[in-house]
Amino acid sequence: MDQNKWIDLARAFLGKTDDKELIDISVLIKEKIKNNEWAFPLSIVHHIETMARIDERSRIELAKVMGEISCNYAILSYLYIDKMEFQNSLRKVHGFDLVDFSNQIVTQDFVRAAGLDGHNATIEGIKDEDLRKKFEIKLKEEMRTRNLFYELMQEPPDTEEITEWENDNEFYKQTLETIRQGIYQNKKEYRYIVRI
Repeated sequence: MDQNKWIDLARAFLGKTDDKELIDISVLIKEKIKNNEWAFPLSIVHHIETMARIDERSRIELAKVMGEISCNYAILSYLYIDKMEFQNSLRKVHGFDLVDFSNQIVTQDFVRAAGLDGHNATIEGIKDEDLRKKFEIKLKEEMRTRNLFYELMQEPPDTEEITEWENDNEFYKQTLETIRQGIYQNKKEYRYIVRI
């Protein structure tokens, strides 16, 4: 879900809007997530965009709602998904069965957004097998039940890093616009080929 939709939902969840449609949607979402019917995963982009909110009160309020709605569901970064899709493209071209990656892309695993696998987290350095397993079970329980997004967003943002993200975004926008302008210098029937 786009960040602006998360912001709209947060307004409804926090009682900061009179928009009946948003309020009705927020009630429906609460019901669906309570019954485990819907999932609203967060991505690494949501982490970056939320952390970039300098206003602490605004960032923390938004993060609390996002964490409550997402229930620690996360979506794997497109960098990993692209590799999975490419692998299946090759399999399809060569007549092999496709791999079902759906259970790896969206999971109730907060660290999945960063490309990690919290479900298979292990703790090393503890010789006592029973104690190590207890720690691993506790770690997995904490990742499932705590509002980790909210907790993470309570950390003060690194303003230098945010400025760097904003500069990177501006660079990529300008680069894409330059490429787009270059494509439009070609005849219409060749634009798609040139873009590829």
